Amino acid sequence: PSFDGSFNVSAFIAQEEPAKKTQKIIDYLASDFEYSASSIDDYLSCPLKFYFQHVLRVREKEDLLNEPEGKDIGSFIHDLLDHMYSGFLGKEPVLDAQFEKQFFAEFQARFAEEIKKRMGSEAFMVREIMVYRLKKFLENERSRKVKSILSLEERQPAGFIKFDARPFKFKYRIDRIDLLSNDSILVLDYKTGFSSKGPGGLDKLEGMELSRHGIRDNIRSFQLPIYSYFTRDKFKDKPLNAALYNLRSLELSYFLDNDNLDTFKRTMELCLDALGFILAEIISPEVDFYQDKSDERSCQHCAFSVLCR
Repeated sequence: PSFDGSFNVSAFIAQEEPAKKTQKIIDYLASDFEYSASSIDDYLSCPLKFYFQHVLRVREKEDLLNEPEGKDIGSFIHDLLDHMYSGFLGKEPVLDAQFEKQFFAEFQARFAEEIKKRMGSEAFMVREIMVYRLKKFLENERSRKVKSILSLEERQPAGFIKFDARPFKFKYRIDRIDLLSNDSILVLDYKTGFSSKGPGGLDKLEGMELSRHGIRDNIRSFQLPIYSYFTRDKFKDKPLNAALYNLRSLELSYFLDNDNLDTFKRTMELCLDALGFILAEIISPEVDFYQDKSDERSCQHCAFSVLCR
């Protein structure tokens, strides 16, 4: 059975009390809910945010942000890269002058259709910033030693991760998987905003406290561990790593310090222990969905801040 949340928004305004878990909510989160890396990250950031967004399914007002790092701009760039790189699936990407010409012709057409109409007078500046950054991105791509692009925007049926004999369903979408020149696999997740930090190194994870704050401060995001978990079985015979690819700074934040198999196994073990802890807390009747005010910047930019002030 699916869980249909019904609520009165006015009941939450100016309310700071934790949200209690009913048995119906617990059953839904334990059996029917499809988790994702972003939903777990939302819980790490603030359990009450997770409650609003994933249990009550309150939706943000759909709006185009002014900054080029806005959600709509991020989706636009993801779709553009997916389309333009699709011709290189199964082979080495050749980013020559002809490709660049085609790339920016496609960019201009899509921008005029999808962004310019909605942004008005601000569109010119946004377009110039995006062109500049995308040119830098292509320059950076030419310096990377990619033998073949194995996958783009990979959407798979939901998989399961089992903890204490209980299977939790996870959905995921991987932006890109590369085969590098050294025959190792690199899983990439594009980021268009400011923050793009993956888990800390093995030393930090070894000393991590198993608490929500300890996990938040050391793992920071479960995207790379979850993507690596579901990708590992497909490439058992090759070294594998994953990275957040910041399209703003062009930095790659790697999941592993090296591609050593023992490092991968130990890092995944620690990340899965942490994920199991978080999932157990999410479905625990003893832990309410409480507000976390420890990160003021996160609260200021939270779409649900009006509901819990």
